[in-house]
Amino acid sequence: MKMSLPFSVYAAFLGAFAAIFALNAVSASTALLSNFYAATLPEMSKATSIYLVAEITFMSTIPIWLRFFSPERLLNLAGAGFLLSSLAAFSVVQIDSFVLVRALQGAFGGLLLPLPYILIKTQVDNEQQKSAITAFTALTITAPILGPLVGLSLPVELISYMFIFIAFIALPCLFVKSNALKNTQVSSAPDKLSYPNLAGFICLCLGFGLIVWALEHFYLWDGLSDKHIRALVFAGLTFTIAGLIWQSLQKQPLFDLRLFKYVESATVLMMSALMGVIVYGLLYLVPYYLITVHNATPQTIFKVILFAAVPQIILLPIFIKVRDKFPAYSLISLAFVVLGAMSVVLSSMGVDFGPDQFLTVQLLRSLGLLLLVLPLSMIMLSAAPAELSSSMGTQYSFFRTLGGAFSIAGITAYINTRANTYRLDNLAYGEPNENLNSLSYVYAFNDAFGYLSYALFACAALSGYFYFFHKKSKNSVEISTS
Repeated sequence: MKMSLPFSVYAAFLGAFAAIFALNAVSASTALLSNFYAATLPEMSKATSIYLVAEITFMSTIPIWLRFFSPERLLNLAGAGFLLSSLAAFSVVQIDSFVLVRALQGAFGGLLLPLPYILIKTQVDNEQQKSAITAFTALTITAPILGPLVGLSLPVELISYMFIFIAFIALPCLFVKSNALKNTQVSSAPDKLSYPNLAGFICLCLGFGLIVWALEHFYLWDGLSDKHIRALVFAGLTFTIAGLIWQSLQKQPLFDLRLFKYVESATVLMMSALMGVIVYGLLYLVPYYLITVHNATPQTIFKVILFAAVPQIILLPIFIKVRDKFPAYSLISLAFVVLGAMSVVLSSMGVDFGPDQFLTVQLLRSLGLLLLVLPLSMIMLSAAPAELSSSMGTQYSFFRTLGGAFSIAGITAYINTRANTYRLDNLAYGEPNENLNSLSYVYAFNDAFGYLSYALFACAALSGYFYFFHKKSKNSVEISTS
């Protein structure tokens, strides 16, 4: 059956595609942008982290905006803001200004990401929703591939032109016909706009932002020995805990903690966060490793990312065709096994582990993502009760972005801190400074990927449990009905 969707749904797809494209293009082009803005790598990672912090914060405000605007009107506003902030990113020439406009871009990108799920739920027939989710998921898989390829294909002096391309992708969002919002929608859920609800939500967002910001500056400010870091961590944890408590007391919370009452929905959200680590975090950490250890050129990084892109694009139509041939949880379990094996390989790297060795790793990553993203998106639609389905769609995107933010800020901070510790511990061996620096970073990356492999294999085991649980439940129903 041919899929026919409203123009607003296609425009929402492109808006979300532009947001994901922008994040991954900038992450992979860190070295080029550092040269363009005459900035250090930590300064450029700040631009990525603040994008994610803003995206996380504004993504959860969707329920507030929908009290005042229809989804179509919100798509107009978010698309216009994202387009203008992208043009501003093209125009600025100072690193501080670039960080600021990246925050604005992330804020509007955070509004764009959940809108496809909302519009699919409200404007697409039930029998076509599965196909629509599949089409959108295919775009979310493609965006992290095309973004780096476009960014890395540009020379340093033209790198800012990629923001013109990003703005062009979001342009259809401005031409969606906006439906008037009925007055009954504003008064139907007054609890969502109560002062305690808003206060708790603001505290929660502020807490997440402070923690990510503290992680971003952890190494630059000498870790917990610095009073500013300690103050940021304490304030971030305090605001987060206070926000969670406030939200738990609301009948219709903006950040719906009721999803964590159900084992399956809580597990899907945790898996979404890990998917964010793989999609966003690794796309930043792989170039970061190649630059810090091997002084890799943008052309070399382009080659490594291209090797992951080609098989992923070729295999995507095949995976879409066979997605219904196998149980979803069996595919998810296999995906986490493949990604866990990839992480194990990365946890045993040596100094001679260079760009050529990363080609196999990238192939495992692309295979694991193809096995993971489509089935997990399908399960997300039914992992929570019907009354929580809207919150599930928003928080599914939220946790994926949260995983990316904490992986870029947190893992980078851990690697830099751990590498410095190894460097100081091994100075007695009399190694040349250059070799010792590379070796210290290799050890730090090994540790980080070792811990990541534990989480990935744990998710593989959980997915296997849900597979056998659902299979057993289905068999029990069949026996009872016969």
